[in-house]
Amino acid sequence: GKKDALAEDKSNEVRKDFESRLSLSERMAQEKVLELERKYDDVKAVGKKDKERLEDALRLFNEAAKEKESLLEKLSEADRRDAGPQELGMADPVLGPALLRAGPKTLHLTPTSHLSSLPIWSRQRAFRPQRA
Repeated sequence: GKKDALAEDKSNEVRKDFESRLSLSERMAQEKVLELERKYDDVKAVGKKDKERLEDALRLFNEAAKEKESLLEKLSEADRRDAGPQELGMADPVLGPALLRAGPKTLHLTPTSHLSSLPIWSRQRAFRPQRA
């Protein structure tokens, strides 16, 4: 009797201690889970903001690239419209093909026989001291 009652009391005491420890462990685990969920939400929010910023930057980059292409096309059209025959890849009928273009100047490879047939302005302007 008495030993059984003492053993049962001791067993109940151990059980209560175990349950309280288990309860404490469960509460700590729940708190840890809640803390991790809050951290996950924070990271997710930051990631969402970063993703939005990245998408905005990518959108702006793509818009700028399209605008650049459009401007290059317009420039190319204007160049073709304003270009002489040499700029369009055709050879000059008198000077022949262009070897080098440097701004408004063009270097041609022309045989001397063709040079002798080039028209040259032979009249000189009259000398005037005011103009000189």
